[in-house]
Amino acid sequence: TAPKVELRPSADVKVDLKELAKGEGLNILKLSNDHPLLKELAAMGPEGIQVLGDLLKTGTNDERLAAAALMSRLKDADAVPLLAEAVLAGDNEDNVMVQRVASHALAKIGGEKAVPALEQILTDASDWGVRTNAAASLAEMGLKSGIDWIRETYVGQKDSTVKLTLLGVMSHIGDPSYLPELHSALRTETEYSKRYLAVKGISKAARQESLPVLEAIINNPDEDKMLINVAKKAYDELKGDE
Repeated sequence: TAPKVELRPSADVKVDLKELAKGEGLNILKLSNDHPLLKELAAMGPEGIQVLGDLLKTGTNDERLAAAALMSRLKDADAVPLLAEAVLAGDNEDNVMVQRVASHALAKIGGEKAVPALEQILTDASDWGVRTNAAASLAEMGLKSGIDWIRETYVGQKDSTVKLTLLGVMSHIGDPSYLPELHSALRTETEYSKRYLAVKGISKAARQESLPVLEAIINNPDEDKMLINVAKKAYDELKGDE
């Protein structure tokens, strides 16, 4: 039988959380699962989420970022309304980083309980990064609202950084509706990272219509050798599915 976890008072946990926020910042997203505070918060259940919720609402900037990051690590659906409020509340409009980390946490939690909040963020949030987090989570759940938003935002996008981010999402999701944009990126983009993501998305979508596009890469003697290797692997996988 596993030993019983001795839970400390919430006030003591909050003191340690504030210290963690000073030292770790967004490195909290990379903490080991064995970190004592993570394990303690998980064992506290709803009380632990409420402690984080209090920090998210009233803490310093660092504490709010830490609270959202810890909620991302815990992936507890009870945190959904607290995170949604942090993203959408008017007093947070000047703190985009808190909104982005909170929307990232919502995306990591996902699931049916998070869908209404993610849909609202997609409609109402002002920051593109926040909306992208929401759309990516909805798309990963197979929901049309997220899938379409990613594609429609990418089409006609001029900002290179935004295009790269959205290509990364399309590559990860691999929805077949993205193939026209992925094919176009592979043909027209010159930046290796974008073309690489396009090939990976084409591979994940796994449709025979992509074979000629991949063949053109493989058979081009002037093509980047690394990209040829990635395209050939995708091509061989698609041919194997015939």
